[in-house]
Parts: sequence; structure tokens; C-alpha cells
Amino acid sequence: MKRTFLVLCLAFVMMLSLVSFAQAECEEHVAYCGTPTTCLDCGATDVECWIVHINRTYTHDETTHFYTCDDCGFQTEAESHYTDCTAPDQNYCWGCGASGVVCEVGHYWSEVKSDAEGHWSVCSECGEEEEKYYHYANCTAPDTCEYCGYTGSGLDVFHNIDWDTYSYNEKKHWRVCADCGEKQDEFEHYTSCTATDTCLACGATGIVGDWGHNVDWNNPSYDESMHWYECEDCGEQVYKDTHYSTCGTTECVECGVAGDFDKFHRMENLVYEANESTHKEICTVCDEVVNEEEHYTFCTEEDTTVCYWCGYQATGLYVYHFIDDSEMEYDAKKHWSTCLECGETVAYDHYFRADGTCWCGATDVTYYYDNTACSFGPRFRDQENAVTDKWFMYTPVDLSKDGTQTFDLIASNVYKIGTVSVTVAEGKVTVDYRLVSKEIKVSSEFMTIIPALEDVTTVDQEAFTAYAFGEAIDIQAVAGDDATALIYICNVVDYNTGIDGVEVM
Repeated sequence: MKRTFLVLCLAFVMMLSLVSFAQAECEEHVAYCGTPTTCLDCGATDVECWIVHINRTYTHDETTHFYTCDDCGFQTEAESHYTDCTAPDQNYCWGCGASGVVCEVGHYWSEVKSDAEGHWSVCSECGEEEEKYYHYANCTAPDTCEYCGYTGSGLDVFHNIDWDTYSYNEKKHWRVCADCGEKQDEFEHYTSCTATDTCLACGATGIVGDWGHNVDWNNPSYDESMHWYECEDCGEQVYKDTHYSTCGTTECVECGVAGDFDKFHRMENLVYEANESTHKEICTVCDEVVNEEEHYTFCTEEDTTVCYWCGYQATGLYVYHFIDDSEMEYDAKKHWSTCLECGETVAYDHYFRADGTCWCGATDVTYYYDNTACSFGPRFRDQENAVTDKWFMYTPVDLSKDGTQTFDLIASNVYKIGTVSVTVAEGKVTVDYRLVSKEIKVSSEFMTIIPALEDVTTVDQEAFTAYAFGEAIDIQAVAGDDATALIYICNVVDYNTGIDGVEVM
């Protein structure tokens, strides 16, 4: 009895070993779709198997033919219906024999045609033309299309690049074409936070480049006002930003925390409206006007009365031109250039940035018209018994010695626009002035010589004797024995701060 029991146990163990061996030898389990977790080869159960379908029916729908499993309904080997352009019935599939279906039509592309815009093939049987493709050329023959042989300028040029090899210097890396030697894909170095002197792209060392961090974008950290990510390599908190949400929600888009944050509008929630002068985007969630601008078009459009962006038809649209910035010319007021497309000379007002320069190269200019210009000195309004509230200046001079004295000519009480000379010789004085540029225009002149400040009761020119610039004037007659006097000049000028030589006093 014991022997029989031992024999049975031994046989059971051997059977389990055979099954285990068979399972171990089965490289990929295969199962019938009716029993998808039982392997047909080794008999293993509850295993992941490759499913096979034994009982199949070949069928079709309007656009494809395929096999359908009779047991589970799974479709396999689906293929589009097809036919030939020479077939008399274009709705008869050559693959499955179905009639009245939608077929992909095959053609015999043979002849190649081309023009300046591209090349295309023509079917030798039915004459149908294929889609047009852009010309492309090799850098060794940049004016000849490699596909069709068309010759012309402006073709897309391809280079022979070894994508695994870089050239580099201390700032940038690039690849070099093996055929023509031209630089391609030139970029600045970039590094990691743990190796800030080694470029991640080209491997250059000892360089300075922008470096990034290794973060888990699905795991932001946050507090009440901000969210950020922690670099898994260096531990630094990076990409910090304030919370923000979309209109109609209270959750931060970046980290999911709830709160009252700055809102932005999703594109799918925007609708567009237009009137005679503008088009605008309106959020359907909050009714806010997100963006509103005037209608515009381009000079290349056939109908320049139709807005390029929204299609609204109106007159007087703003027309954009194609300008080469390097060919821009400018003066103190405007900059201009010739449109590369339509040939029109287009002028624009300057737009000055915070540093006082316009992108065309002009510097910020202020224009002054009908402003007064006086010789530098004290102001009448600053005296104890002020006779005016205007910013007119006067210049005290000593006329007792021969020689020439020079003073600045000041316009608008701020800008030096020239010089005033006072020349004493043989008992006479001559006053004259010189401007820093011919661009400064003088519309009227006035000059007088006053013996003393106490004699001034008004600055009106009618109250004084006017003298001509460049005229020799008797000193005794205008200054008496004291030989000291005041020069009072009040010219009227037009100028601007962009004129060379005009500067703040």
C-alpha cells in the first residue's frame, strides 16, 4: 500500500515537471479568442496570450474589406477598396470584388512636369495630374532640382550632414556639410545644472551656456500664491510662477490649487465679431472683449478692401508692406523704405523705445516751433523786482576792454543751439551769433543793449531800441561812462533735439 502511494506521488510530480518544462519552452503564449488566457501550445492558464481567430468571414463595408471573427466579432486585415484608372467601373474593388463601393484609384505616374513653383507627375493612362511638390536641390547644385531637373533660383537646398558630429567654439556648436562646408544648425551651448560647463548637445567642455533642470512636470509644489518644481538632480526650486486660472474656474492651470487667481481665456471659448472699423474676440464664458484691432490687409492681396484676418469688407484698411529693415532710411520725423512686393515707398512715424531709440536707428526727437532763444545769463523773472514771468535771459558784459567774449545761445531755456559773440574794439561793440546747424530756422531777430537792470520795467521789445546783429554800436551811447551793460537777445526759432550739435545746456 505504501509503495503504491509513493508511485502515485512520484508520477504526479513528474507530470507537474513536464507541464512546467513545456511552459518554460513556450516563447510566446498563443490562445484561441474563445479562451484568451489559456495557451494552445503549453496549456498554461491565466497568462497573457497572442490571440488567434480561427473561424473568420471575409466581408466589406463602403470603404474597406476585412475579415470578421465569427466567434468574437473582431476585425482583422482591413484594407481600403482599390481599383485602376483604366477600369470601366471605378466603384468595383479589384481586391474583394465588391461593387458600388468607394475605391482608391491607382494611376500610372510617368511623365513629370514642372514650373517655377514645383513639380508634379502625370498619369500616362488618364492624364490626371498628381499633387504639386516643391523643388529641392543639393548644395553642390543649388539651382537644379534633384527630382525633375528644373533650374532656377530660390530652391530648397539640402546638405550632406553627419548628425552625430559637431563643430564648436566657446559659445556655439554647429554641424558642417560634408559637400559644401557650410555651417548648419548653429545654436548656443546648453548644459545641465549638475555639469554647467559641459554642453549636452555637442559635449564641449569649459564653456558657458544656458542650463536647465531635470523636473517631474506632473509633480509641482505650491503655496498660497506661487507654484514651482524641484530639480531632481540639484534640488533647486525652479520655474517659479504665480498661480493663474481660466475664466469660469478657480483652479490653477499649472498645479491645480484652488483660489482667486488671474484669469486667461481659452481659445475654444472665443467668438469673433466685426464692424466697419475693427474685429474683436469675445469670451463666451465671461463676455470679456479679449482682443480688438483695426481691420488690415497686405499689399499682395488682390482685393485690399477685404480684411486679411476676418474677411470683413471695408474701405481704408491699413495695408501692410514687405520691408527690408536694412534698407530703411529716416529723418527726424519718419523712416521709410521701398516695399519688396509692390514697389511703393512706405513711410512710418518713429516709435521710440525706453532707451530713446527707434528700431530704424533714429533717436528720440522733440520738435520746438516759435520758441525764443536768448544769450545765456540770469533770468528777468528771477530778479527781486521781476518784470515778467517769462523765462527770458540777459547777459551782463564788461565793455571797457577790447576783445571778444563768447556766450551760449539758449533756446526754450534748455537747449544750446549756438553761440553769441560780443566784440569790443575802438569804443564800439558788435554783437553777433552763430547757430550749430542750418537746420535751425530763425523767423525773427531782436537784440538790444541795456545800461543797467534798474532801467528794465518790461521785456516787451517795443520798449527798447533794437540793434542789428553784426552792427558796430557806440559804447558811450548805450552804456555811458560805466562801460557795463546787459545784452538782451530774443530771437524766435524752429528746431528739434535730433539736430547735430543741439544739446542740453
